Amino acid sequence: MNEVKDDVKDVIQRFIWTNYIEGKFSIPLDGSTRLRSSGLMDSLATVGMISFIEKEFDIEFSALELTVDNLDTIDQIASLIARKRK
Repeated sequence: MNEVKDDVKDVIQRFIWTNYIEGKFSIPLDGSTRLRSSGLMDSLATVGMISFIEKEFDIEFSALELTVDNLDTIDQIASLIARKRK
């Protein structure tokens, strides 16, 4: 299970890095980097990321799941995806 979760984290990290950070910010990006609460990703970027995740992993999020508590770090996002895939 951990290997699958690590693969999910890698996919999310590459997407975020490529689309929202590369060439714009000089920061490290890892599983604990604050995305929303730090202002690194705004609401439009978050919508784009959610759309990508839903398509990539064939899942749908409810409005109640789309909180900063679930979407602020790559670790939190990977945990949410793991719960949705059960």
